[in-house]
Amino acid sequence: MERTENLPAVTRLVAKYISDNYHQLHRIPELRWEENETLAIIERRVEELSEVARVRGIKVITRSDFTGGLVVDVIPSGYSREQCFLLLRADVDGLPITEATGLSFASQHPGRMHACGHDAHAAMLLGSLRAVAEGLVGIKHPLRLVWQRAEENPITESGGARLVKEGVLDGVSEAYALHVHSDFPVGTVISYPGALLGNSDRLKITLEAPSKQIQPDLLIQISISCSGGHVAMPHKGSNALRVAKRIFSVLSDWHFGARIVSLLGGTASNIMPAEATLEVTVHGNVHIDELCEACSNVARLYNATADVNGVRRPQRQTSPYHEVVQIMEFLSDLPTVALGPWQPATLEPAVIKELESGKLEMWYGVRTMLATDDRDAYFKRLRWMIESGVRDSSDVNIHCDSVYGHPALHNTPECVAKVKGAVQAAGLSWIEGGRELGGEDFAHYLNTPGVDGALLFVGAQQEGSGSFHTPTFAPHPDALGQGVLTWLALATAE
Repeated sequence: MERTENLPAVTRLVAKYISDNYHQLHRIPELRWEENETLAIIERRVEELSEVARVRGIKVITRSDFTGGLVVDVIPSGYSREQCFLLLRADVDGLPITEATGLSFASQHPGRMHACGHDAHAAMLLGSLRAVAEGLVGIKHPLRLVWQRAEENPITESGGARLVKEGVLDGVSEAYALHVHSDFPVGTVISYPGALLGNSDRLKITLEAPSKQIQPDLLIQISISCSGGHVAMPHKGSNALRVAKRIFSVLSDWHFGARIVSLLGGTASNIMPAEATLEVTVHGNVHIDELCEACSNVARLYNATADVNGVRRPQRQTSPYHEVVQIMEFLSDLPTVALGPWQPATLEPAVIKELESGKLEMWYGVRTMLATDDRDAYFKRLRWMIESGVRDSSDVNIHCDSVYGHPALHNTPECVAKVKGAVQAAGLSWIEGGRELGGEDFAHYLNTPGVDGALLFVGAQQEGSGSFHTPTFAPHPDALGQGVLTWLALATAE
């Protein structure tokens, strides 16, 4: 291939390569810290391209001193040791979601899916490396390319936090990350100077009480299905746990005489579950058809469905689910009450599971843009309200743990301005925006003294695609090329 500085033309030359890698990676989603097959594929591609680059005097060096992901240095001919690296980062992990996109290259791993676009990010960075390795563009700086593990659900150390500890930013002056965004049209690049994304925190609640036996007249099982979504963006999806809680409220308030037996759902603390199961007991003389209609009417308010089965059982062990509903009730409006109407925050139930008879665990996604001291104070108030509120009304033992995730992400204004000029020169449209409560562990890179940078969104809107963290999330295929075009615009900028 001949070299050209027409970046859109370069992107078209590597389009099939990008698409093929995207399809292959999409089929094999792996969860955080399990991305071995994914990184093995990427490393093979890098090794192939290193041979192509070598004959053009470009060094492609795979680093062996990092465990948080695959780190590759790209050094052009004429490199001076005084030059600092430009770091470009892609994340690679998937999510515990069952895919429902209907794509021909859908996930082959049951219960796992690339529902946040990390497969696209990895393929974009590979496409950019190929363009550089084949000499289709001339880069202005040495590059450090990072395919990072474990960005999602940081209940333990994230890949970004580990890489920063391991020194991935040594010799780096600027760091950038790309993320596809299904709310913005293809051909746009979106970012904002200053605060862009929120704290990615969790609240873990453990409830324990003596298990009791109940003898129901009739045990009703209700299976709820809805779109699911991201805990940071509840307005863009629906939460099966909230639907279940609302159905129970209706059944207990009306003449069914419902009492809760169990409420279970969720797979990860950053995902609003698309499915949940509610079990209640009701009077033996209840008409099932009438109860089904009441459940369906509630579900429709949330664009959800509720399938009902009646099962007679002689005895059943119960756990403290009444207190679970109680917690969900008084936390429902807490962000606005505790922080005021002008402070963005979400507080979404994400997981409810039974650890053993009589012992439950709840996880809430907690998203704010609070500074560290205010963040601590908010969690202290949450813990106090839950623990004192439940203990005052029952004999349930309750314990709350704050789990701090990614910090809020702040872009360097000068770097945002630089990106704006570069992408507009490459023919892409610029939108100043994208501020939301979604968390990103790229914040660890940008919080490092001496390192400037920005996270950028690439428009990937497509009809029929769900939002982030939903079973139908499917970014527009044309966004892949736009991501590569953005990377090349940055890599070739003065």
